[in-house]
Amino acid sequence: MSSLRAEAMAERLGLTEHVIRQLQALGYLERLAIGEEELRLRALRGYLLWLSGPHAGRGRRGARRT
Repeated sequence: MSSLRAEAMAERLGLTEHVIRQLQALGYLERLAIGEEELRLRALRGYLLWLSGPHAGRGRRGARRT
């Protein structure tokens, strides 16, 4: 994957120039060189994992009624 593609994805995700340079210095920037479909799939998987986490449903039981 190209560094330019990784930078474009980082910018699309809203990362600042400073954060992009830090990722590049640490060798993590290339991991952002993924396609749009892969990004959507990873975001969906993360959201579904979060929904099924230990916190799921807590807000419903303790909700106040006014």
